Amino acid sequence: MLKEIAAVAVTTLVTGVGLYWYFRFQWVLPLKRSVAAKEKELAEAAQIRWQMKKTEKQLQEEIETTIQELTSTNAKLIERAREMKTLYEVASSVSTQIGQSESSLSAIVSILTKALRAEICVFYMLDAEKKVLEAQPGAMGLAYDEVDRQQIDLSDKQNSTVRVFLEGSPESMGEFAPADPERNNLCRVQSLVLEPLRQETKTIGVLRVGSLKKNFFTQDQIHLVHLVAEEASVIVEGAMLYKRLAHTAEELKRLNRVKDDFLSTVSHELKTPLTTIKGFIAILLMEEAGNLNDQQKQFLKMVTGSVGRLEALISDLLDIAKLEGGVAMETEPVSLIELAKACVESLSVRAGQKNIKLEGEFPSSMPVVLADQQWISQVIDNLISNAIKFTPEGGRVTVSVQDKGGLALVCVQDTGVGIKEEERQNLFHKFYRAPSHAAMNVPGTGLGLAITKSVVEKHGGNIWVESTKGEGSKFYFVLPVAKTYAPAEAA
Repeated sequence: MLKEIAAVAVTTLVTGVGLYWYFRFQWVLPLKRSVAAKEKELAEAAQIRWQMKKTEKQLQEEIETTIQELTSTNAKLIERAREMKTLYEVASSVSTQIGQSESSLSAIVSILTKALRAEICVFYMLDAEKKVLEAQPGAMGLAYDEVDRQQIDLSDKQNSTVRVFLEGSPESMGEFAPADPERNNLCRVQSLVLEPLRQETKTIGVLRVGSLKKNFFTQDQIHLVHLVAEEASVIVEGAMLYKRLAHTAEELKRLNRVKDDFLSTVSHELKTPLTTIKGFIAILLMEEAGNLNDQQKQFLKMVTGSVGRLEALISDLLDIAKLEGGVAMETEPVSLIELAKACVESLSVRAGQKNIKLEGEFPSSMPVVLADQQWISQVIDNLISNAIKFTPEGGRVTVSVQDKGGLALVCVQDTGVGIKEEERQNLFHKFYRAPSHAAMNVPGTGLGLAITKSVVEKHGGNIWVESTKGEGSKFYFVLPVAKTYAPAEAA
């Protein structure tokens, strides 16, 4: 009986142990593993959430920082735009008032005061004779500033404006201590920016900008004042140069008038005795005062030639004085064909004396020009005379007139010595004689071509030369035709 009970007990115990381990492995352990996994997931989730909160905070901080930087950048951009606008307005104002430093500085004061919202803006310029810095017209806010505000004596070295002028270094002050010497010279000004106006190595003035508020000016605004001061220095220098040039130009005009008056007076005074000399020489050569030997006649002819050259010089001087003095051209319808024919005819004897063939090539008709007949005849005469002078014996001079459709072209061509290329550029200058021509001992004043050019240009035309050394020259000039008149026919 006991054995059976023991057997049952053992069986039951074994079965219980088996069931325990069975349930432990089949249910309890998986459950514990599941709970552990859940705990791990919750821990990871908590970690992720904490990390996200941390990241969110960082992002928020970064966004706030970025917004602050963008706000600061935007403010700087606005400030730069305002600065650029101010400089543009300064440059625009100056460009319309070239040579007027007072007007330009007054305009800058107005622009700068508006841009900086400053109560005070003054340009002080040096008066070297009085040894003072003098406020320029257009200054703003002087009632707030120094007691002696229109002029500051350079001996007052405690004065900030004088100090900046003498040292040539900018200064800026945002607040004044009670014991500051500058405080004694100020009424209500709390902030100051002072910039020297410099020309190369010397200081010529000071730009003084002030506010009634403490620490008012930012570094950007101080920089803007510096840029404007540099611009103002250029303006003042330009105005001073402009005044010097204007004074020089006026002095040159005065001297030119004196020269013209002198030439005119002297020329007229010389003409009268020359005419008398020429007349008496003619009487002597006609032997009305007695017989002359051959040597005496030769001497008198040499004097006659010299008088003729002097007359030509005086005539040219009078002509150039008239042209430079603004003589008016008395224009009328003129046929260049007829003028050129008359000039060829009048100079044919002179050409014949050198055995030079002088001929004309003219169309049957062409439009007339509006011209001063006397002056244009002189132009053609000068060109033909020069051609005869520089053409060797047996050569040829040809005068032609052509219709170029709206322009009348006159050409004087010779087979003379020609002109070097380097000499042609100065050929129409007053008193210029080409070195190669001067060596030929050909008489002349060096004024003929200058007169010719001036006359042609006063008629709205143009003149030029084409030449090759040793092969002759072609002198051309053109005049606009008179379109409202019928063509002139050759006689």
